[in-house]
Amino acid sequence: MQLDILILSGNRYEHTIKLNSISEFCAPIDWLREDEVIEFRLTTSNQFTNAKLNLYDHNIEPTIIDMADNYCTFRWTPKKRWNGPLEYAFHNFFGIAELSVSLININGEEVIQNFHPIDILASKANAENVDNMFKFLAKFDDETLHSAFETTKQPSSFKEGNCTPNGYLERLESTLQHLLNVIGEISAKPITKLVAHYNIMSTTGEELLDDSSLGWLMSNLSELEETDDKQRAHIEHESKYFKASTIEVAELIENTDIYENQVIHGFILFLIRKVKYQLNKYDADILTYAHPSQNHPDGYVSFFDQLKKFKTRLFSQQVTRCIFVQNNLLRLKNELEKRIPVSTAYLNRPILTHKAKNIASYRAIFLEYIMWIEANDPDWGTSKNLFAIKNIPTLFEIYCFYRIRIAICEIFDISKLTGNTFFINEKNAKLTILREPIYWMPRHKKSVGNYFINSEGMSSYNKKLSVRSHTDSKSHRCPDLVIEINIEGKEPKLIILDAKYQKGQKAFQVSLPECTMKYVHGINYAKHLGNPVDSLTLLHPYSDRSFTSFHNDEYNIFSAFPIKPALQCVGLKLGESSEEDQLNIIIKQLLISSGIIDSIYK
Repeated sequence: MQLDILILSGNRYEHTIKLNSISEFCAPIDWLREDEVIEFRLTTSNQFTNAKLNLYDHNIEPTIIDMADNYCTFRWTPKKRWNGPLEYAFHNFFGIAELSVSLININGEEVIQNFHPIDILASKANAENVDNMFKFLAKFDDETLHSAFETTKQPSSFKEGNCTPNGYLERLESTLQHLLNVIGEISAKPITKLVAHYNIMSTTGEELLDDSSLGWLMSNLSELEETDDKQRAHIEHESKYFKASTIEVAELIENTDIYENQVIHGFILFLIRKVKYQLNKYDADILTYAHPSQNHPDGYVSFFDQLKKFKTRLFSQQVTRCIFVQNNLLRLKNELEKRIPVSTAYLNRPILTHKAKNIASYRAIFLEYIMWIEANDPDWGTSKNLFAIKNIPTLFEIYCFYRIRIAICEIFDISKLTGNTFFINEKNAKLTILREPIYWMPRHKKSVGNYFINSEGMSSYNKKLSVRSHTDSKSHRCPDLVIEINIEGKEPKLIILDAKYQKGQKAFQVSLPECTMKYVHGINYAKHLGNPVDSLTLLHPYSDRSFTSFHNDEYNIFSAFPIKPALQCVGLKLGESSEEDQLNIIIKQLLISSGIIDSIYK
C-alpha cells in the first residue's frame, strides 16, 4: 500500500512523494517544506469504505472519496485557512511526521496502516525560534529538566535509583576519587596468602627435601649420582650415598590471587562497564531519528540539525567528564594488573570477609561495590523525552513550562525549584504546576475520586452533533499547563495556560474561543457548585503585542474590577530578550487574582 503526497505550490508544483507502508519505525528518506500546500491520496481495494489520516493526535476525514468497481481512492485536499489562502498541512510542524491511515472495511472493522515517515523542513525564521528555545533549555540541569516530564517526581537517594544521568555521573566521579585515595594503600600492602612454588634447580647438597621433592626424585632417578660426601648426600641406600644434580624444591611466596583482590579488580571492571554504558547512552539518544544527509533547499533547515546542536550544548560537558572518569579507571585497571595480579575478576555482589572487614581500605571498597550492585541505573526518561520532540508546538509547550517555573521562582524568591509543588505558609496554601493534566468525563473509570471532571455533553464530529461518550479513550480534556491553587478553607482553583505556536491574531481570534469552550466551560468540579477555572491564558510567540485581554482595560486582570474567569493571550519572546516580555508580571497578577498572594507581595 502506498500513500501519495501531491505538492500543489512552489517550485515543486505537481511533484509527487510516494510513502510506502511499513511495519516498524524507520528513518525518513524524503522531505517536505512546512509552507508547501499538499494533497494526500491513498488508493485501496474496494473492501474499504472510509479512512482517516492520522498525524499524532489529529484524525482527518477525507474530503473526497472516489469509488470504482475494483478500487477506492481517498483524498485529503487542503482547506482554506481562516484568513483566506489554502492551508499548509505542516505549518509550524518541524521534524518527523509519522503518518498512518485508519481504514474501515465493509464489516465496520478498523485496519491501521503505517507509512514511511517524512522530514518536515522549517524556514530559517522558525529554525531560529527553535534554536532559541533549545538554547534556553540547555541552561538547565538534569533535575530541572526532569520536572517537565515527571511532575510528581520526589527526590530519591542514589541507592533508591531514579537519579538523573548527571547525578549518576557525579556518583561515578565521587567513587573514582575514593578509589584513587585508597588504591595506593592497597597496592603497597595487599592481602596475600603464602603459596608453595616449585622450581627445578641445581643442588648444593644443603636443600631441605619434602615429600614433593622426594616424589620428584623417584620419578627422575637419572639425576642421582653416587657420592662420598655424607653431609651433602640426599639419599642413603644400602650404605651408599647419592646426591641429585638437580632437584625440584618448594619456595614459599606471597600470592595476590585471592578472593579479596578479585573483588577489587571486579569493582574496577564493573565501573568501567557503567561508564561505557553512560557514554553509549549519550550517543544513542537521537540515533533512532538519525537519517542520511539530504540536499535541502536554501532557506530551510532540518530539525535534526537543531536537535544535534541542543544535544551538544546539553551533554558535551558531561561527555568530557565521563571520558575523564573512564581514562582514570582504565589506568587503575592496568596498575592493578601489574601490582596485584589475579586470575579472574569477581563481578557479583561481594561478601564482606573477615580479612576485608579488618582493613579499612578493603572494607570501604567492598561496601562501595555492594552499594553500586544494589543501585538502579540512571533514569534516562528526560533526555529520551527531550530528543523525542518532533515538532515546534511540543517544543514551545515545554519552553512555556519552564518560563512559568522561572516566573514562580522569581515571584516567591526561590533560588532553585525542586519538584513542582510550592507551599505558601502565609496563606496555608499550596501551588502546583501541572503539565498536560487529564480531566476525565464523570462516568469514565479513570475519573473515580477526581476532584475535577470534564463536563461536556455534546461532541461535533464530521459536521454532526452527538452525545459525548463517557468511556472513550478521548473522553477528557487536557490543557497544556495548569497552575492548581489550594488555599485552606476554600475550593481549589485552576489557572489554565495553553501554548499555541501561532500568530497572536490567530491565537486570539480562533484559539481563545475554542479553548474557552473546552477548558473554561468544559472543566468543572466533580461534586461542588461553581467554576474552578480562575483564568485562561494562551501563550504564543511574541509578534506585535505582549498582552491582549478579551475584556477591556476597566475589567482585565490589571484593573480594579477584574472579570473572572479572566481570558487573555500573552506573547513570549524566545531569544535572549525573553525577559523583556510580560509573562512574569502576568503570572504574578493571575496569582494575585486567585488569592494565593497579596498585591503587595514582593
